[in-house]
Formats: sequence, structure tokens, C-alpha cells
Amino acid sequence: TPIAVVDLRTGDERLVTTGEGAHDTSISWFPDSERILFIRRIWGFGIYQVRVDGAMDEQFVLLSHKPALSPDGRRVAHQCGGVRDSEIRIYDMETGTQTVVPMVLPPNSVPHIPVWVGPKRLLVTDVAAEVYLVDIATGRHEQMPMNTHWVRAFDPAHPRDVSAVGKRPFTWGWLKSLGQSAR
Repeated sequence: TPIAVVDLRTGDERLVTTGEGAHDTSISWFPDSERILFIRRIWGFGIYQVRVDGAMDEQFVLLSHKPALSPDGRRVAHQCGGVRDSEIRIYDMETGTQTVVPMVLPPNSVPHIPVWVGPKRLLVTDVAAEVYLVDIATGRHEQMPMNTHWVRAFDPAHPRDVSAVGKRPFTWGWLKSLGQSAR
């Protein structure tokens, strides 16, 4: 299943991924609104990037899933492992280095689905649908007053949202204030 981009003014739709023999999903927009990061699922999960104007072939980035692009477009927070044994890692696309976010959640909590909240923190949900705000350097975290399995619904770069060319993605409510206080 390929990913398409729709021009809301004209209604024109253009495929930006091939989706050949795969399921392409879970996009994150780069800050320039010219590229997307996405998951390709065939026999496993791979993270790829592509320009939405067709000027660049799909490029493999990392073998993993649940990617979230940092606000500066340089780092990818992603989930490594399965439902019972995952960890959140940060991959730097410029240097190719990868670090583990050193968080220790309560017993029986397994982190997954990261979402950036400013340049230094992530929202992370666990298998029990609890949501934590996590400092990526220290792993310190606090439980948020919500419960959801799909924290990406709060992500301004998630495909349910719109990224206008030349405009910065935005979020709302207390998530917006969390992101601004972390700068």
C-alpha cells in the first residue's frame, strides 16, 4: 500500500512511495515539508525517507518501527523490540549513531510509540496505555494525566495532521506548552 500526498487546494493526489509488495505507513514530516519518514512493512519493519516531490528515490534509514522525527529533522526516536521487551532509541541520521533512552518504567510497563515534545523530551506510551513524559538524556519521566494506546494521535507530524509548505507543524493545549518549556 503506497503513501500519497494530496494538494488540498486542487485535490490532486500524487503517490510518493511505491508500496511494492509492502505496506507503507506511519509517516513523519521533515521540518522543511519536502520529505517524509515512513515505515515499510514486508517481513519486518524498515524506516525509509523520500521526497514528496518525487526528486529522490526511497532511501532506507534504519531497521526498526514506530519512528518519530525530532523537531529539527535530524534524529529519529523509534521502538526496538516487541510488545514485551521493547526499548526506545534515538538514531542520529547525520552521524549514524544510536542511543537508548535510559528510562525505567514501573514493573510490567514496556515502552513503545515515542512522540517528540520539543527537542529534549518524548511522550511514550506503554502496553498498559499509560503515557509518560520522558527526558531523553536522563530517562527521568512523569506519568501524564491521560490513558491511550495511540499517543501518536497527539503528534503534529502524524499523517492525520496537515503540514503546510513553509509552515511549522503545531500542537495544542498542554502538549504545546510542554514542548515550549523544554527548549
